Amino acid sequence: MGTAALFTFDEESSNWFQGQEEDVPGVLKETGYYLGKPLYNYSINGGIYLIGLFTKNEDWRKTGVLLISSATTVGLIQTVSKTLVGRARPIANVGKASFEPFSKEAAYHSFPSGHTILAFTTFYAVGKQFENPWVKGGFYTLGLLSR
Repeated sequence: MGTAALFTFDEESSNWFQGQEEDVPGVLKETGYYLGKPLYNYSINGGIYLIGLFTKNEDWRKTGVLLISSATTVGLIQTVSKTLVGRARPIANVGKASFEPFSKEAAYHSFPSGHTILAFTTFYAVGKQFENPWVKGGFYTLGLLSR
């Protein structure tokens, strides 16, 4: 039911969010962009692990392991899902209901978003390290930033 509702307003909500881009501070856009790129994401996650390893800080090390394992798991799920779902990217200009499952064309590997999954997973794992619900919520909100 929820998926159907979201699908109904998909293009309208996408256009609305894209129209807000000018008002978003550059630092937030950059954060979402870089955390969604596997190269940067794994570099940050690996760095957190190495800090914990070299400083013998168990919390940092465990957080690094959580970050790396989470990113790897969702990356695999996302890659398989994109091929199975085969939803067209907006730049394909074929509409929101255009699907070609198992397509080898990048134009049909839109859903789910790899950038969004990596950014959210990173901030979710970091947010889990805090007790304060406001701090957790802040990190979870930052995880919604992606480009």
